Amino acid sequence: MTDKFKDNKAICAAPWVHLHVQPDGKVYPCCTALEHDVTYGNTHEMTIQQAWHSDIAQRFRKNLLEGNKQSACSVCYNQEKYYQDGGSLRTSLNSRYGEFITDNLTPDFHIKYLDVRSSNTCNMACVMCYHGLSSSWYEDGLAINFGVEPNSPKFIEINNAAEAEILKIVGSDLDIVYFAGGEPLLTPYHYTVLDYLIEQDLAKNIRLEYNTNLSVLRYKKRNIFDIWKNFKSVEIRASVDMMGEHAEYQRYGTNWDTIVKNWKEVLTYPDIVIRPQITVTSLSIGVLPEFLHLLTTELECVIDRSKGINGITFNLCYGPKRLCVQNLPDSIKEIYTDRLTTYIQHGNDLANTMLQPCIDFMNEKPAELWYFEHDLLRYMTQLDKRRGLDWHKLWPEFIPHFKEDIMHEQH
Repeated sequence: MTDKFKDNKAICAAPWVHLHVQPDGKVYPCCTALEHDVTYGNTHEMTIQQAWHSDIAQRFRKNLLEGNKQSACSVCYNQEKYYQDGGSLRTSLNSRYGEFITDNLTPDFHIKYLDVRSSNTCNMACVMCYHGLSSSWYEDGLAINFGVEPNSPKFIEINNAAEAEILKIVGSDLDIVYFAGGEPLLTPYHYTVLDYLIEQDLAKNIRLEYNTNLSVLRYKKRNIFDIWKNFKSVEIRASVDMMGEHAEYQRYGTNWDTIVKNWKEVLTYPDIVIRPQITVTSLSIGVLPEFLHLLTTELECVIDRSKGINGITFNLCYGPKRLCVQNLPDSIKEIYTDRLTTYIQHGNDLANTMLQPCIDFMNEKPAELWYFEHDLLRYMTQLDKRRGLDWHKLWPEFIPHFKEDIMHEQH
């Protein structure tokens, strides 16, 4: 980053080098800004380049240049506060591409980092997700009146014009292509992009990064490893947060044995980096020690500072609030604090980099108990009736806080 911007605590390179498009066609500064009013535009109403130069995009760049911290960037600011290395998507982008930040509010369209979520197609219906990012949520969402817009189709996809424009955009400037979901390894356009990059002789200079549930490694008889070998590098951040029945509950649709099998298959390719992308929720935080032990033993997850690999990546769940660990009752916070602290004392560097920030975040604010006792427990009970599950067996510490009468209250 140039000296002009190095002391700017708000600045982020994303609005100058990064493109993020959602399945519904909305264009954002990045994937962490979705809950705020910084939608550049929508590909159903304009071209991607028009969205890139929209009034909202220009105003967002201007505010960052002036050092005004934006609510849309709160996830990164919080990660920088809690994470031991002070890292976030913002700091990562600034480190990689800070030199491309300029005073120009309508910069040329030279994308370095492409993140296109072309479809909500997914074979899982994770507890913290919704229909907009998972087609598998459709029926449950309709049944419990959660996250499905009236008359919405089950499958949500960017339009053909946007798909074609994205292929025209990519060129020799492109450095990273990031795929997430839906489930990218089940999404046809994912393969269209990869095939195009190979055909244009661009693949050898491009790094691929994934957020995948790791449930499949083949698509229509195509072996993904045969495709990945054409690219400069591949990094998988697998969406796994827990093990066994806990994993199959939070990420509904998971077959844990399949995840372990696929993880171990990836390990046979030494040039591919794999690590978990752990979402720390009220459901996952209490069982993190067991999961981290599995990672460091059977799944060979290690710290390798020579390659800049810290072994894990994780996101603290801020929303929905029912899943935010800050809203756990004090009695449960005490149980989990003791459990995580005990594991830290074992001296596992991999655990320390993650668990202490989780403890600090969980205990920083008093709980808004309504979100746990009324919202989360009611929500899980409704899902259990649909899915034939029983949260009581997996999280018995929650039972004293559940009252049957809340099922009849108005939300």
